[in-house]
Amino acid sequence: MTTRAAPRRLLVAGVGACFSIAFLSALSQVHGLIGPDGIAPASALFSYARSALGPWRAAWELPSLLWLGAGDGALTALCVAGVLAGTAAVLGLLPRWALLLALVLHVSLVGAGDVFWRYQWDALLSEAGLLAVLVAPGGLRPDWSRSPPRAPWLLLQLLVVRLVTASGLSKLLSGDVEWRQLTALRAHFWTQPLPTPLGILVARAPAAVLDVICAVTLAVEVLAPLCVLGPRWVRRSGAVALALLQLAIALSGNYGFFNLLSLVLVLALLDDRDLGRVGRWVLGGRTPEAAPPSGWAMRVGAGALAVLGLAMSVEGLGGPAPLAPVTSELAPLGVVSRYGLFSVMTTVRDEITLAVSDDGTSWRPIRFRYKPDDRGASWVEPHMPRLDWQMVRRPRAVPRLALVLRLRAPPAHRRPDGVGAPRLASTRDAAAPAGFRPPRRLRTRAGPRLADPLLRLATLLSGARTARREAGGGRCGPSWIRTRDQSVMSRQL
Repeated sequence: MTTRAAPRRLLVAGVGACFSIAFLSALSQVHGLIGPDGIAPASALFSYARSALGPWRAAWELPSLLWLGAGDGALTALCVAGVLAGTAAVLGLLPRWALLLALVLHVSLVGAGDVFWRYQWDALLSEAGLLAVLVAPGGLRPDWSRSPPRAPWLLLQLLVVRLVTASGLSKLLSGDVEWRQLTALRAHFWTQPLPTPLGILVARAPAAVLDVICAVTLAVEVLAPLCVLGPRWVRRSGAVALALLQLAIALSGNYGFFNLLSLVLVLALLDDRDLGRVGRWVLGGRTPEAAPPSGWAMRVGAGALAVLGLAMSVEGLGGPAPLAPVTSELAPLGVVSRYGLFSVMTTVRDEITLAVSDDGTSWRPIRFRYKPDDRGASWVEPHMPRLDWQMVRRPRAVPRLALVLRLRAPPAHRRPDGVGAPRLASTRDAAAPAGFRPPRRLRTRAGPRLADPLLRLATLLSGARTARREAGGGRCGPSWIRTRDQSVMSRQL
C-alpha cells in the first residue's frame, strides 16, 4: 500500500512558505509599483477597465479584493495578511483555510499588478495553491498521518508534468534555432535579467560544455516528468533529476520563488517510503495511513481541471484549441495556466537605463538595487525585484512615460522605502539625503547595452574586437551582443 502522508505535510508547508515569501517580497515594492503614487497605479488600471469593459466584466477580468480600495493601507494589509496566512500553513494551523486565504489574496494581487505580476511563476503559485487547498486537511491542528485524497494528488503530479515537459517541448517546437542547435546557453547566462555571480562564471565555460548542458537540460525537461508513469525507482530517479535541474537554475539565475516552488511540487512524485527517516520525523513517528476514497464531486472536479490543464498545455504548444473559449474565460482566476519558460532564447540583452541631470549635459545614472551594473551581480532569490526584471526582460512593457512623469513629485511625497521618486522603489538612490534637490531632467535609453560587468567581461574576452565596439561598428565579444542604443528619451521634469 502506497502512502503519501509525509509528502503531503511537506508540500502544504512548502506552498505556504512560497506564499509567505511572495507576499513579503511584494511588501517591499508594491507601493512603488501599483500604489497611488506608483508607476502603474492599480486604481488607474481599475478605472480604465471599468470604463472599457463595464463593471462586471472588468471585475471578472481583473479579480481582486483591491477593487474595494487600492490605497497604501490596503496594499500593506493585503501583503501582511498573505504573509500570515502562508505562515499559518507552514505551521499546520488551519492549513486548508490558511491556503485558501493566501490564494485569494495572491489572485487579488495578480489582478491588480498589471505587467509587474504577469510572470509564469505567479500563475504557477495560483494553480499550485489551489491544488494545495484540495490536498490540505481540515481542522485547526489536523492529523497529518493520513494520506491525501488520490484525485487532487494526481492533479499535482500532472502539474509537474505539464510545467516541466511543456517548458522542454516549447523550446523544441518554437522553431528557435538556438535551442535546435543546442547553443541556447551560450547566450542565456549573459542575457537573463538577473544573473547570480555563479551564473556569470558559468557563462565563461567553453562553448562545447555549455552545449552539453543545454542538451542535458532539454532531456531532463522532456523526459524526467514522464517518470511518474514508471515503477518506484524510475519515479524516484525522475524526481532527483528534476530537483537537481531546479537547483542548477537557482544557482545560476535569480528567479524569485519559482525554483523553490518547483522543488516543492516535485514532492508530488514521492511517497512515504522515498522519504524514509525524514518522513517519519515529519509525522512525529506516527504510522502513515491510507488515503480516504475521493467523493464523486472531487473526482468530477479533478477530471475537469485535468482536462482544462491538458487543453491549455496543448494550446500553448501550438496544438488544437477546442476548449479555448473556456480556458480563456477561466484564465483570470488562475485555475489552470499554460507554461513554457524561455521557449525562444533571448540573444540580445535589452534593457532600460535611467539617468538624471540638472543641466542636460552632465548625467548621473540611477542605479538599481538588483540589476547588474559595474558593482557586479548579486544573490537576490527568493526575493523577486519586479521592476528590475521588467527593465531588462521586457523593457517595452514598462510604462516609460508614466515612469518619467512620476519621477517629479513634491518632497512631502518622497519616501525612502521603495521604488524611486516619488517611489522608484527598487533603486539604490531611493533614499534622498537631507537637502536633496530633485533633478530637472531625466533620460532613458532603451535597447542593447554594455552597461554591466558581465557584458564588459564579454568585451574583454573578445580581445581584438574591442576597437570595433569603441568605433561604434557592428558587434563585439560574443556574436549575440549588440552595442548600439536603439532609442533615447529625455524629458524636462
